[in-house]
Amino acid sequence: MLSVPPAVQIFFCLLPTDMRRGFDGLMRMAEEHLQRNVLDGGLFVFINRRRDRVKLLYWDIDGLCIVYKRLERGTFEVPTGQGEAGHVTLSATESWRCFWAAWNSPAPSGEDVTAGRPDSIFF
Repeated sequence: MLSVPPAVQIFFCLLPTDMRRGFDGLMRMAEEHLQRNVLDGGLFVFINRRRDRVKLLYWDIDGLCIVYKRLERGTFEVPTGQGEAGHVTLSATESWRCFWAAWNSPAPSGEDVTAGRPDSIFF
């Protein structure tokens, strides 16, 4: 689980991302499409076309870190207000809402998939 302090800026790229991209490719997307330098801080969110995979890129004390999540069912919610350059800046609470919908999507079998899950922001 990745805990995100409320003061951290979250930059959500609305353009579909090729999930084969690594550190350098995602840094280039942040610079070209989000007009941000990853090394300046913040959390950068990239999502694929089907919205079932997400990569988070951020600068951790001494290097870059990527968190990759693939949903087995359901999709991530994409923020609605598209900025001019294909991105939006979110607060921790707003980003939490995007991911919570996917996390609470019902299992095809009808089993309770929410049992034992924490009530905090996660990635």
